[in-house]
Amino acid sequence: MTNACLEYAFDILGLEQIYTYMTIDNLSSQKVTTKIGLKKYKEFNKNSVLHIIQISFKGKGTN
Repeated sequence: MTNACLEYAFDILGLEQIYTYMTIDNLSSQKVTTKIGLKKYKEFNKNSVLHIIQISFKGKGTN
């Protein structure tokens, strides 16, 4: 299902990149996004909570 969502975003909506962000301790979500090909982009602090940003580019490991 998640791969289908990325394919839809890239192929139907024409997006060139997808970003996700979540708290750094949300390991389950990080495993899912890593499994479908998103890579760590950076970490940031929001409301005193550390978050991680992951990114995928069209044609790089997701299609």
